[in-house]
Amino acid sequence: MLRLGCAIAMIAASGAPGSAQEQAPAGLRSLDVVAIVETDSLFLSRPCPIALGPRGHVYVADCDQGVILDVGPSGRIERVFGRKGRGPGEFVSPASMAVAGDSLLAVFDRSARRITMVDLRTWTLGPIVPVQESGPPTMQFAGPDLLVRSWDWDTKTSVATVELGGRVTRREGIIPPIGLKHPMLLQGAFGNAVFAVSGDDMFAMFEVSPSLYRWKRGSREAQEIHLPAARRRGVDPTLFETLLRDPGRARELIYSRSVPVVLERVSDEVLAILTMDVTLEKDLWNATHHLTLFDYGRNRVCPDLAIPATRQMVSMGDGLSKAAVRGDTLVLLEPSPDANGEPVPTLRRFRIDRAQCPWTSLPGAAP
Repeated sequence: MLRLGCAIAMIAASGAPGSAQEQAPAGLRSLDVVAIVETDSLFLSRPCPIALGPRGHVYVADCDQGVILDVGPSGRIERVFGRKGRGPGEFVSPASMAVAGDSLLAVFDRSARRITMVDLRTWTLGPIVPVQESGPPTMQFAGPDLLVRSWDWDTKTSVATVELGGRVTRREGIIPPIGLKHPMLLQGAFGNAVFAVSGDDMFAMFEVSPSLYRWKRGSREAQEIHLPAARRRGVDPTLFETLLRDPGRARELIYSRSVPVVLERVSDEVLAILTMDVTLEKDLWNATHHLTLFDYGRNRVCPDLAIPATRQMVSMGDGLSKAAVRGDTLVLLEPSPDANGEPVPTLRRFRIDRAQCPWTSLPGAAP
């Protein structure tokens, strides 16, 4: 039996998933659309973050159930880890995940303030790492190092290396100027930040800034890179200043920007940047994702490829679509209508095709 645990109000603007109106733009190639096969005992209630594993597997954290689901390429839920609670191997509110190769999954629990490691080979509990962050930090593995987004106002850094015992061994990166001027923005509703490791280089994007930042591993100085906002809204930092002056406009301004949700290395010197624009109509909202590729070796960009998705309006009490990138594969988890028009959780897979991208040179690029 297929079911969706949370009530979702959906408006499908086109017909069945994958119709002509939803063809992928140049630079993206649709691979498949797979409904997650649910039963009375194995189902999605409120999916939170997702992460991509090896061989087409997708790991889905369910915030209501406090479990991590291993969804195979066919959509079948193959394994379940954890349960609701605060004990070892239990989760209260899993908020972000990261995968190390084919062997390790790190799950950050915001309420319990800890990172739980799951051995992907045996699907068993690994080390548990205490952390001080209460917000949902982005996490990345860099070889044996686990890096987390961590605001530190004394050092003005945004990324920390965390040992298995929870000790921070190194802080690096920068906090964008508006975040330094108004720390409450980062500590409140606008603290989302994503970062990626590519060799000796680090890259980061922040919810409060329109720029991409680049630094060498361990550095506290960064190069600011301006990326064009061709189709997405982009980020206008003045809107945050307006919000601070006029809190009554919060509802209007919160939905007037692009939020970075994924930053991943696609290949040598090429990054994938996934952003989300949200529109609000009464008590329903809609998310639109755009993919930007940045080739920092050639200083060129393939901006704002619109991610084909079921056009949907969902209740503000329900979660928006979830997305993840691994290598040249992009996956979107969203509710899509089945043959009867009922919403079912669906995985939409795309191949990132760099050769077909409409590349544009950035200012300062070599001729």
